[in-house]
Amino acid sequence: SLYFFSTGYRKFRRVNNAEVVRSRFAEVRPKGGTQLTGALVDAFVPDNLGRPETVLVITDGAPENRGAVEEAILDAAEGAEFDDDLRVVFVQVGTDPSATRWLTSLDARLGCPPGVVTATTTAELSASGLTVAQWVARVVMTKD
Repeated sequence: SLYFFSTGYRKFRRVNNAEVVRSRFAEVRPKGGTQLTGALVDAFVPDNLGRPETVLVITDGAPENRGAVEEAILDAAEGAEFDDDLRVVFVQVGTDPSATRWLTSLDARLGCPPGVVTATTTAELSASGLTVAQWVARVVMTKD
């Protein structure tokens, strides 16, 4: 599924190829705040029981309620049967240093098992020569 979030969130099911993703991005325009919590809570509902879930979040990195986002991640991590059943992968667009610090400290600060939360910025990806797709593939395929 593909979610867009700003003042609320929209969910698109059966997003299974690049053309569908491109068309959804062309259709939806960001506006308002960054209401990430609702989208995460919905995304954390298992849709393939018994298989690991990866939630990719592309964000400006500054959700309106950081505490609620942290609680949603903790609840989902605690509800996972195994430590590697959940991965939340953040890619920050933009350059807000406060948001960068928050995103990159989530994993350690929340006390989740290693690898549950991973974050990077588009600037770091560009400097490393990796595309977002390459970085996400590495994160998803690597077990800690």
